[in-house]
Amino acid sequence: MTDITIPPETLEAARTAFANSGTADDAVDPIHAACLAMLKAWPGMECRPTFTPSRIILPLTQESNNGR
Repeated sequence: MTDITIPPETLEAARTAFANSGTADDAVDPIHAACLAMLKAWPGMECRPTFTPSRIILPLTQESNNGR
C-alpha cells in the first residue's frame, strides 16, 4: 500500500500552522506545530489511549485503500 493520499485539508492546516508559528532561527517549533495541525485536521482521526504509547488512527481515503 504505497499510494496513500494525504487529504488536502491536512496539508493546508500544516502550511498555515508552519507559516504562523516560530521563527526562522528555531525550526523545531514550526515543524512541530505543522505536524500537530495535520493530525488534528485529518478527517476521522482518532487518538486511542493505550498503556504506552497512545495509538493514533488515521483512516485512509476510499481511493487510497483500494477497497481493502
